[in-house]
Amino acid sequence: MDLCKLAYGQVTVTRMFDIVQTIPKADEPIKTDTNKSKAFAQAFEQARQNVNDQIDQWARTLSDSERAALADDILFEIKLLETLPDARLLKDVDQFFIDNFITLSDKTRSIIEFSFAAFLFRLLREPIYSLFCHRPSTLTPEDSLDGKIILLNLPIKLYHKVGRDIQVLFKYIWQRAMEKRNLTQNSWPVFLWADEAQHFIHEKDAEFQATARSSRVATVYISQNLPNYYACMGGAKSEYRVKSFLGTLATKIFHANADLETNRYASELIGDIYFEEESQSTTVAENFSKTKSQSLKLERLVRPEEFVQLKTGGPLNNFLVEGYLHRQGDRVLKGFNHVKMTFSQQYQPPQ
Repeated sequence: MDLCKLAYGQVTVTRMFDIVQTIPKADEPIKTDTNKSKAFAQAFEQARQNVNDQIDQWARTLSDSERAALADDILFEIKLLETLPDARLLKDVDQFFIDNFITLSDKTRSIIEFSFAAFLFRLLREPIYSLFCHRPSTLTPEDSLDGKIILLNLPIKLYHKVGRDIQVLFKYIWQRAMEKRNLTQNSWPVFLWADEAQHFIHEKDAEFQATARSSRVATVYISQNLPNYYACMGGAKSEYRVKSFLGTLATKIFHANADLETNRYASELIGDIYFEEESQSTTVAENFSKTKSQSLKLERLVRPEEFVQLKTGGPLNNFLVEGYLHRQGDRVLKGFNHVKMTFSQQYQPPQ
Protein backbone atom coordinates (compact mmCIF):
# COMPACT_ATOMS: atom_id res chain seq x y z
CA MET A 1 0.00 0.00 0.00
CA ASP A 2 2.80 2.45 0.85
CA LEU A 3 4.58 1.63 -2.41
CA CYS A 4 1.36 2.33 -4.35
CA LYS A 5 0.87 5.65 -2.57
CA LEU A 6 4.47 6.76 -3.16
CA ALA A 7 4.39 5.77 -6.83
CA TYR A 8 0.88 6.73 -7.92
CA GLY A 9 -0.64 8.80 -5.13
CA GLN A 10 -3.46 6.28 -4.62
CA VAL A 11 -4.06 2.65 -3.71
CA THR A 12 -6.01 0.24 -5.91
CA VAL A 13 -6.62 -3.47 -5.48
CA THR A 14 -5.54 -4.15 -9.07
CA ARG A 15 -2.16 -2.44 -8.61
CA MET A 16 -1.50 -4.21 -5.31
CA PHE A 17 -2.34 -7.57 -6.89
CA ASP A 18 -0.03 -6.88 -9.86
CA ILE A 19 2.80 -5.75 -7.58
CA VAL A 20 2.67 -8.78 -5.32
CA GLN A 21 2.69 -11.07 -8.36
CA THR A 22 5.89 -9.54 -9.76
CA ILE A 23 8.18 -9.09 -6.73
CA PRO A 24 11.54 -10.54 -7.83
CA LYS A 25 13.16 -13.54 -6.19
CA ALA A 26 16.36 -13.29 -4.15
CA ASP A 27 18.55 -14.19 -7.17
CA GLU A 28 16.81 -11.76 -9.56
CA PRO A 29 17.78 -8.10 -10.01
CA ILE A 30 15.01 -5.53 -9.64
CA LYS A 31 16.07 -3.48 -12.68
CA THR A 32 16.55 -5.42 -15.91
CA ASP A 33 15.35 -4.88 -19.43
CA THR A 34 12.83 -7.68 -19.01
CA ASN A 35 11.74 -6.43 -15.62
CA LYS A 36 11.01 -2.78 -16.44
CA SER A 37 7.50 -3.53 -17.57
CA LYS A 38 6.69 -5.51 -14.43
CA ALA A 39 4.44 -3.87 -11.88
CA PHE A 40 6.82 -4.07 -8.90
CA ALA A 41 9.86 -2.66 -10.71
CA GLN A 42 7.74 0.01 -12.36
CA ALA A 43 6.17 1.09 -9.05
CA PHE A 44 9.55 1.15 -7.31
CA GLU A 45 11.11 3.25 -10.07
CA GLN A 46 8.16 5.67 -10.10
CA ALA A 47 8.27 6.01 -6.30
CA ARG A 48 12.00 6.79 -6.41
CA GLN A 49 11.44 9.38 -9.15
CA ASN A 50 8.65 11.09 -7.20
CA VAL A 51 10.76 11.26 -4.03
CA ASN A 52 13.80 12.49 -5.97
CA ASP A 53 11.67 15.30 -7.40
CA GLN A 54 10.70 16.28 -3.86
CA ILE A 55 14.34 16.18 -2.80
CA ASP A 56 15.35 18.45 -5.70
CA GLN A 57 12.64 20.94 -4.84
CA TRP A 58 13.67 20.93 -1.17
CA ALA A 59 17.36 21.29 -2.03
CA ARG A 60 16.62 24.39 -4.12
CA THR A 61 15.08 26.08 -1.09
CA LEU A 62 18.28 25.73 0.99
CA SER A 63 20.43 28.81 1.54
CA ASP A 64 24.19 28.77 0.99
CA SER A 65 24.83 28.54 4.72
CA GLU A 66 22.43 25.61 5.06
CA ARG A 67 24.12 23.86 2.14
CA ALA A 68 27.47 24.32 3.80
CA ALA A 69 26.16 22.97 7.09
CA LEU A 70 24.78 19.89 5.28
CA ALA A 71 27.89 19.22 3.21
CA ASP A 72 28.44 15.97 5.05
CA ASP A 73 26.36 13.15 3.49
CA ILE A 74 25.26 11.78 6.84
CA LEU A 75 24.04 15.17 8.08
CA PHE A 76 22.32 15.76 4.74
CA GLU A 77 20.45 12.44 4.98
CA ILE A 78 19.39 13.07 8.59
CA LYS A 79 17.99 16.49 7.69
CA LEU A 80 16.37 15.09 4.55
CA LEU A 81 14.55 12.31 6.43
CA GLU A 82 13.39 14.81 9.07
CA THR A 83 12.04 17.20 6.43
CA LEU A 84 10.45 14.87 3.85
CA PRO A 85 8.11 12.16 5.23
CA ASP A 86 7.96 10.49 1.81
CA ALA A 87 11.76 10.10 1.76
CA ARG A 88 11.65 8.38 5.13
CA LEU A 89 8.78 6.17 3.97
CA LEU A 90 10.62 5.19 0.78
CA LYS A 91 13.64 4.20 2.83
CA ASP A 92 11.43 1.97 5.02
CA VAL A 93 9.74 0.43 1.97
CA ASP A 94 13.12 -0.17 0.31
CA GLN A 95 14.47 -1.79 3.46
CA PHE A 96 11.41 -4.00 3.85
CA PHE A 97 11.46 -5.40 0.32
CA ILE A 98 15.21 -5.50 -0.41
CA ASP A 99 16.56 -6.53 2.99
CA ASN A 100 13.66 -8.50 4.44
CA PHE A 101 10.97 -9.79 2.10
CA ILE A 102 12.94 -10.68 -1.03
CA THR A 103 15.53 -12.57 1.04
CA LEU A 104 12.95 -14.70 2.88
CA SER A 105 13.05 -18.45 2.41
CA ASP A 106 10.92 -19.72 -0.46
CA LYS A 107 8.52 -21.53 1.87
CA THR A 108 7.85 -18.55 4.16
CA ARG A 109 7.59 -16.12 1.28
CA SER A 110 5.23 -18.30 -0.74
CA ILE A 111 2.83 -18.54 2.23
CA ILE A 112 2.74 -14.73 2.60
CA GLU A 113 2.36 -14.10 -1.13
CA PHE A 114 -0.32 -16.73 -1.60
CA SER A 115 -2.38 -15.55 1.39
CA PHE A 116 -2.25 -11.89 0.34
CA ALA A 117 -2.83 -12.56 -3.36
CA ALA A 118 -5.74 -14.90 -2.62
CA PHE A 119 -7.38 -12.22 -0.48
CA LEU A 120 -6.92 -9.56 -3.18
CA PHE A 121 -8.20 -11.95 -5.85
CA ARG A 122 -11.53 -12.23 -4.00
CA LEU A 123 -11.84 -8.44 -4.21
CA LEU A 124 -11.24 -8.59 -7.97
CA ARG A 125 -14.26 -10.84 -8.53
CA GLU A 126 -17.72 -9.60 -9.35
CA PRO A 127 -19.74 -7.94 -7.94
CA ILE A 128 -17.06 -6.75 -5.49
CA TYR A 129 -14.78 -5.40 -8.20
CA SER A 130 -17.47 -3.26 -9.85
CA LEU A 131 -18.87 -2.07 -6.51
CA PHE A 132 -15.68 -1.17 -4.65
CA CYS A 133 -12.52 -1.60 -6.74
CA HIS A 134 -13.16 -0.46 -10.33
CA ARG A 135 -14.19 3.19 -10.35
CA PRO A 136 -14.10 6.03 -7.81
CA SER A 137 -16.61 5.21 -5.07
CA THR A 138 -19.98 6.95 -5.01
CA LEU A 139 -20.39 6.32 -1.28
CA THR A 140 -18.30 6.59 1.85
CA PRO A 141 -18.94 5.55 5.48
CA GLU A 142 -19.30 9.24 6.31
CA ASP A 143 -22.53 9.32 4.26
CA SER A 144 -24.23 8.01 7.42
CA LEU A 145 -23.45 11.34 9.07
CA ASP A 146 -25.65 13.05 6.48
CA GLY A 147 -28.65 10.92 7.44
CA LYS A 148 -28.23 8.29 4.71
CA ILE A 149 -28.75 4.55 5.28
CA ILE A 150 -26.11 2.32 3.65
CA LEU A 151 -27.46 -1.13 2.78
CA LEU A 152 -25.02 -3.86 1.71
CA ASN A 153 -27.02 -6.28 -0.44
CA LEU A 154 -24.46 -9.09 -0.75
CA PRO A 155 -26.21 -12.20 0.61
CA ILE A 156 -23.83 -14.84 1.94
CA LYS A 157 -26.05 -17.58 0.48
CA LEU A 158 -25.35 -16.10 -2.95
CA TYR A 159 -21.78 -14.75 -2.71
CA HIS A 160 -20.48 -17.02 0.07
CA LYS A 161 -17.13 -16.11 1.65
CA VAL A 162 -16.42 -13.13 -0.58
CA GLY A 163 -19.84 -11.68 0.33
CA ARG A 164 -19.04 -12.05 4.01
CA ASP A 165 -15.51 -10.67 3.69
CA ILE A 166 -16.56 -7.49 1.93
CA GLN A 167 -19.34 -6.79 4.43
CA VAL A 168 -16.96 -7.29 7.38
CA LEU A 169 -14.42 -5.02 5.66
CA PHE A 170 -16.94 -2.25 5.07
CA LYS A 171 -18.35 -2.62 8.57
CA TYR A 172 -14.88 -2.26 10.12
CA ILE A 173 -14.11 0.82 7.99
CA TRP A 174 -17.50 2.28 8.96
CA GLN A 175 -16.85 1.64 12.66
CA ARG A 176 -13.50 3.42 12.49
CA ALA A 177 -15.03 6.37 10.64
CA MET A 178 -17.76 6.77 13.26
CA GLU A 179 -15.21 6.67 16.09
CA LYS A 180 -13.02 9.32 14.44
CA ARG A 181 -15.75 11.88 13.80
CA ASN A 182 -15.85 15.13 15.74
CA LEU A 183 -19.04 15.05 17.80
CA THR A 184 -18.95 18.80 18.38
CA GLN A 185 -19.26 19.33 14.62
CA ASN A 186 -21.62 16.43 13.84
CA SER A 187 -23.51 14.63 16.61
CA TRP A 188 -25.97 12.87 14.31
CA PRO A 189 -26.94 9.52 15.91
CA VAL A 190 -26.28 6.52 13.66
CA PHE A 191 -26.97 2.80 13.84
CA LEU A 192 -25.35 -0.46 12.81
CA TRP A 193 -27.86 -3.23 12.02
CA ALA A 194 -27.02 -6.84 11.15
CA ASP A 195 -29.35 -9.79 10.76
CA GLU A 196 -27.67 -13.21 11.02
CA ALA A 197 -25.05 -11.17 12.85
CA GLN A 198 -22.83 -14.15 13.63
CA HIS A 199 -21.52 -13.96 10.06
CA PHE A 200 -20.26 -10.39 10.49
CA ILE A 201 -18.66 -10.19 13.92
CA HIS A 202 -14.91 -9.87 14.25
CA GLU A 203 -12.44 -9.59 17.09
CA LYS A 204 -12.54 -5.75 17.09
CA ASP A 205 -16.30 -5.63 17.79
CA ALA A 206 -15.91 -5.73 21.57
CA GLU A 207 -13.42 -2.87 21.41
CA PHE A 208 -15.78 -0.82 19.26
CA GLN A 209 -18.86 -1.55 21.36
CA ALA A 210 -17.08 -0.40 24.52
CA THR A 211 -17.11 3.19 23.20
CA ALA A 212 -20.01 3.03 20.72
CA ARG A 213 -22.42 4.91 22.98
CA SER A 214 -20.03 7.84 23.40
CA SER A 215 -19.74 7.88 19.58
CA ARG A 216 -23.57 8.00 19.36
CA VAL A 217 -23.76 4.63 17.61
CA ALA A 218 -26.63 2.20 18.31
CA THR A 219 -25.88 -1.42 17.42
CA VAL A 220 -28.55 -4.05 16.71
CA TYR A 221 -27.32 -7.63 16.20
CA ILE A 222 -29.76 -10.49 15.57
CA SER A 223 -28.85 -14.18 15.77
CA GLN A 224 -30.44 -17.50 16.70
CA ASN A 225 -28.14 -18.60 19.52
CA LEU A 226 -24.77 -18.23 21.23
CA PRO A 227 -23.04 -21.22 19.55
CA ASN A 228 -23.52 -19.41 16.22
CA TYR A 229 -21.25 -16.65 17.51
CA TYR A 230 -18.69 -19.10 18.91
CA ALA A 231 -18.48 -21.02 15.62
CA CYS A 232 -18.10 -17.93 13.45
CA MET A 233 -15.67 -16.09 15.72
CA GLY A 234 -13.25 -19.04 15.62
CA GLY A 235 -9.96 -19.40 17.45
CA ALA A 236 -8.96 -20.90 20.77
CA LYS A 237 -10.48 -18.03 22.78
CA SER A 238 -13.64 -17.59 20.73
CA GLU A 239 -15.96 -18.11 23.71
CA TYR A 240 -14.26 -15.39 25.75
CA ARG A 241 -14.23 -13.01 22.79
CA VAL A 242 -17.94 -13.53 22.22
CA LYS A 243 -18.81 -13.07 25.89
CA SER A 244 -16.65 -9.95 26.01
CA PHE A 245 -18.57 -8.62 23.03
CA LEU A 246 -21.99 -9.56 24.48
CA GLY A 247 -21.11 -7.83 27.72
CA THR A 248 -20.94 -4.50 25.88
CA LEU A 249 -24.53 -4.77 24.59
CA ALA A 250 -26.74 -2.99 27.11
CA THR A 251 -30.12 -4.29 25.91
CA LYS A 252 -30.83 -7.93 25.10
CA ILE A 253 -34.06 -9.58 23.98
CA PHE A 254 -34.45 -13.37 24.24
CA HIS A 255 -37.20 -15.09 22.26
CA ALA A 256 -38.20 -18.75 22.07
CA ASN A 257 -35.10 -20.92 21.79
CA ALA A 258 -34.30 -24.60 21.93
CA ASP A 259 -30.57 -24.14 22.50
CA LEU A 260 -29.62 -25.09 26.05
CA GLU A 261 -26.53 -22.87 26.30
CA THR A 262 -28.37 -19.77 25.07
CA ASN A 263 -31.26 -20.35 27.45
CA ARG A 264 -28.88 -20.96 30.35
CA TYR A 265 -27.03 -17.73 29.52
CA ALA A 266 -30.30 -15.77 29.44
CA SER A 267 -31.45 -17.29 32.72
CA GLU A 268 -28.17 -16.53 34.48
CA LEU A 269 -28.14 -12.99 33.06
CA ILE A 270 -31.60 -12.26 34.45
CA GLY A 271 -30.38 -13.61 37.78
CA ASP A 272 -31.61 -15.17 41.02
CA ILE A 273 -33.99 -14.10 43.76
CA TYR A 274 -34.89 -15.35 47.23
CA PHE A 275 -38.29 -17.05 47.46
CA GLU A 276 -40.12 -17.82 50.67
CA GLU A 277 -40.56 -21.57 51.04
CA GLU A 278 -43.11 -22.85 53.52
CA SER A 279 -42.97 -26.29 55.07
CA GLN A 280 -45.47 -28.01 57.32
CA SER A 281 -45.35 -31.14 59.47
CA THR A 282 -48.02 -32.91 61.53
CA THR A 283 -47.38 -35.48 64.27
CA VAL A 284 -50.17 -37.75 65.54
CA ALA A 285 -49.07 -39.73 68.59
CA GLU A 286 -49.84 -39.50 72.27
CA ASN A 287 -49.97 -35.76 71.77
CA PHE A 288 -51.08 -34.12 68.54
CA SER A 289 -48.67 -31.51 67.15
CA LYS A 290 -48.51 -29.42 64.02
CA THR A 291 -45.67 -27.14 62.98
CA LYS A 292 -45.13 -24.64 60.18
CA SER A 293 -41.85 -23.07 59.11
CA GLN A 294 -40.64 -20.62 56.51
CA SER A 295 -37.24 -20.38 54.88
CA LEU A 296 -35.62 -18.39 52.12
CA LYS A 297 -34.48 -20.26 49.02
CA LEU A 298 -32.38 -18.84 46.17
CA GLU A 299 -33.89 -19.65 42.76
CA ARG A 300 -33.68 -18.47 39.17
CA LEU A 301 -36.12 -15.69 38.32
CA VAL A 302 -36.61 -17.25 34.90
CA ARG A 303 -35.75 -20.92 34.45
CA PRO A 304 -33.91 -21.94 31.23
CA GLU A 305 -36.76 -24.23 30.18
CA GLU A 306 -39.20 -21.30 30.16
CA PHE A 307 -37.61 -19.92 26.99
CA VAL A 308 -38.59 -23.06 25.07
CA GLN A 309 -42.27 -22.39 25.87
CA LEU A 310 -42.43 -18.78 24.63
CA LYS A 311 -44.88 -17.98 21.83
CA THR A 312 -43.34 -17.85 18.36
CA GLY A 313 -46.07 -16.01 16.43
CA GLY A 314 -48.09 -17.16 13.46
CA PRO A 315 -51.79 -18.10 13.33
CA LEU A 316 -51.32 -20.72 16.06
CA ASN A 317 -50.34 -17.97 18.53
CA ASN A 318 -52.64 -15.25 17.18
CA PHE A 319 -49.55 -13.64 15.61
CA LEU A 320 -48.09 -12.88 19.03
CA VAL A 321 -44.40 -13.33 19.83
CA GLU A 322 -43.12 -13.44 23.41
CA GLY A 323 -39.69 -12.48 24.65
CA TYR A 324 -37.74 -11.43 27.73
CA LEU A 325 -36.12 -7.99 27.59
CA HIS A 326 -33.11 -7.32 29.82
CA ARG A 327 -31.65 -3.84 30.21
CA GLN A 328 -28.43 -2.93 31.93
CA GLY A 329 -28.80 -0.18 34.53
CA ASP A 330 -32.54 0.27 34.00
CA ARG A 331 -35.16 -1.25 36.29
CA VAL A 332 -37.90 -1.66 33.74
CA LEU A 333 -40.52 -3.37 35.94
CA LYS A 334 -41.05 -3.50 39.71
CA GLY A 335 -37.39 -2.96 40.48
CA PHE A 336 -36.16 -5.68 38.12
CA ASN A 337 -33.92 -5.25 35.08
CA HIS A 338 -36.03 -7.57 32.96
CA VAL A 339 -39.60 -7.85 31.75
CA LYS A 340 -41.56 -10.41 29.77
CA MET A 341 -43.00 -8.73 26.69
CA THR A 342 -45.42 -9.62 23.90
CA PHE A 343 -44.92 -8.38 20.35
CA SER A 344 -47.63 -8.38 17.70
CA GLN A 345 -46.57 -9.48 14.22
CA GLN A 346 -49.53 -7.55 12.84
CA TYR A 347 -48.62 -4.27 14.50
CA GLN A 348 -49.15 -1.25 12.28
CA PRO A 349 -47.47 2.01 13.32
CA PRO A 350 -49.79 5.02 13.57
CA GLN A 351 -49.93 7.12 10.42
